[in-house]
Amino acid sequence: GRTGGGGGGSVAPRIVAPRPATPAMSRNLASLTASLQRETARSVRLSARINRVARGVGGLLSVRGMISTAGNIQRMYARGTLFPEVEEQADRTTA
Repeated sequence: GRTGGGGGGSVAPRIVAPRPATPAMSRNLASLTASLQRETARSVRLSARINRVARGVGGLLSVRGMISTAGNIQRMYARGTLFPEVEEQADRTTA
């Protein structure tokens, strides 16, 4: 009987046996493998550098935040309040 929806009879799939690798194919494969290994190592080094830079930037931002907080504390002590504009407006409103 017929199988499938086509119009012809069934056709067995053609099985192709792999050819043995030639010396040139082996050299090419070895070269490609070495190239991929070099690129992978380069990517790992770049990733490590990016992580170090990111940690450094994070540290700098942390220091910047501490300096900003210290400045806010100094201004609060100098003015007696953290929000002098709000306090001045409240004084005008109640006066």
